[in-house]
Amino acid sequence: AGGRQNARLLQLVGDACAESGHWADAIKHYSAAAQHAPQDAKLRTSLAVAHQSAGHTQQAVNESRRVVSEHPEALAAANNLALMYSDGRGVPQDFAEANRLWKSAADQGHPMAQFNLGLMFFRGQGLPAPDYNEAAWWFGQAAESGSVDAQFAMGELNARGLGLPQNLGEAERWYRIAAGSGHPMAKSRLQELQAGTLQTTAATP
Repeated sequence: AGGRQNARLLQLVGDACAESGHWADAIKHYSAAAQHAPQDAKLRTSLAVAHQSAGHTQQAVNESRRVVSEHPEALAAANNLALMYSDGRGVPQDFAEANRLWKSAADQGHPMAQFNLGLMFFRGQGLPAPDYNEAAWWFGQAAESGSVDAQFAMGELNARGLGLPQNLGEAERWYRIAAGSGHPMAKSRLQELQAGTLQTTAATP
């Protein structure tokens, strides 16, 4: 019990350091906490993110791999590791591995993984060509789960008829939801749509 309490206190200090951008201190406290709670997937994911934010890409990759390997339920860690494979940070760029990790986390309901998987289908990364139908499906799942970026993307797809029939009413609904959630571009898109000046040909989720 004492070890868990120590880990929790150290993790809270690490969280405070991370929030203020003091990544070296965050890493120090997360690492100390992990000594007391080595099986805490959330803590280890925070440590990986801190390494990544500090520019320690290899340490971030190694820690994320360990967490994903030992904790298949650690969806945030899988999402972060997929981003590293997608961007080629700390590992050779590998869209297939990124897609595999995102698909696994997306199937378990992780909104960011659902959005990122949709983006991969939209861009056609690791695929012979873009698949707008699959993109629309995963953006829709993420949007319903609260992803603001996915809500905006659903507005874009509905406005342009990509992956689903063009529906300006649905586009307005999703733009309005995204704008209410603070998406920086949704309000201007909504105004353009209402004014009849929205371009409905370019694809830019």
